[in-house]
Amino acid sequence: MTITYPEHLEPDPQKREKFCPVKITVKQKLISLPEVRADVIAARNKTEALAALLRWASQHGINSQASDEWWKKRDKLGV
Repeated sequence: MTITYPEHLEPDPQKREKFCPVKITVKQKLISLPEVRADVIAARNKTEALAALLRWASQHGINSQASDEWWKKRDKLGV
């Protein structure tokens, strides 16, 4: 008795009938926590501090499934 895998689970890609390589590239540099802290400390007012936090939160999905009202508010903050 031998163990067989469904073709898409075959450990050796050369033995798979279908081959679909996937490459993921990051389009932007992620903002680290020390960087966002420095931006908040350097902010001259609350709006700049909030904008720095929103830039950081945007890389963690805060903008997903956002309404038009959210985007209008972000535009006012200059983010």
